[in-house]
Order: sequence, then structure tokens, then C-alpha cells
Amino acid sequence: MRKLLGVVAGILLLYGYTGSGPTAAGGQGLAQNLSIGTTDTLPLGYLTRPYAAVLTATGGKAPYTWSIKSGQLAAGLSLSSHGQISGTPAQGGTYSFSIAAADSSGQKVSKAFSLQVFEQPLDQYGGLINKPCSNGKGPHFYTQKMGHRWYLCTPAGNAFWSIGIADASFVNGAKDYQGIVQSALMASK
Repeated sequence: MRKLLGVVAGILLLYGYTGSGPTAAGGQGLAQNLSIGTTDTLPLGYLTRPYAAVLTATGGKAPYTWSIKSGQLAAGLSLSSHGQISGTPAQGGTYSFSIAAADSSGQKVSKAFSLQVFEQPLDQYGGLINKPCSNGKGPHFYTQKMGHRWYLCTPAGNAFWSIGIADASFVNGAKDYQGIVQSALMASK
């Protein structure tokens, strides 16, 4: 029996037994390594629009504190010690940075992130101010063909930034839409 207990104690030490964390049978706990669970690509941000993203961590011992280890966020954004990135981006572009998380027992971990802030100014509906629809303002969203593409136009009279059908052609006697594409303004930023 003592030999069995020695083997169990060795296994617990090997896997980081600390007596806290998730409990196993008998009320004993096993420590878990701290990790950042948020994907490395954050949601797209928009110039002059409010932004919010919440970072998550798993393992370790809550509460967690967050900080920027290297790089920087877009001007106008900040990271709270509780893991929320918020603010209103004042400059577009792609931002790469590393964020660190620490738990209450002193474990630390960091992870690289990327955040893209869309540079084109948008109207209150998400339409590109620099791509007005020729039919102008309306009481609701509407579609309009501009050039060889159909666009969804906002009530403010601007082309919606992500919708335009690139081409419709016939394949084997049936109409085949080649897909919904992002505006040329997005691709040429």
C-alpha cells in the first residue's frame, strides 16, 4: 500500500499538484497551466467606430490581470487589466502586439495578436462614405448596379462595404453567381 501511495504522490508531483484548482475525488486538486484562450486574430475594427473585444484565459487561478507585453494597439484603443480591449480607433491599419495574462498565483503567459482597423470612413449603417450610390439617400436599404456589380446601398446613400456580386454567368445552362465579394475600396486600402 505504501508503494502505491508513493507512486500516486510521484504522479501528482509530476503533473504539478498544488492542492488547489479543480478538485479530484477526495477533495484534492491538480494545478492547471494558465493559457490565453482567445484566438490570435481579433474582430475587425472600424475607423471612428466604438470597438470592444474581451480576452479570455483558462487554467491557473482567477482572477487574471492583463497587460500589453510588446507592440501597441491602434490609437484610441486601450486594454483594461480585466482583459477588455475597448475604445474608438483613430487610425486604420494592421496592428500586431503581444498581450500577457497573469493569474493570482503568479503564473504568466503571453500570446501574439493581430488587429485590423478598416481605414475607410463609414456612415451610421456601415456604408462607405467614399463610395456613394448614384440614387442617393433613401428610406431603407436598396440595391443598385454600379459598373458591372450590384451593391447594397444604405439609407444614407452609400454602398455597403462588404456586398457586391462580382459576376453572373451561365454554366451548363444555369445562372452561376461567382460570389459575394468585398468592395474594391476594401481591397485597395
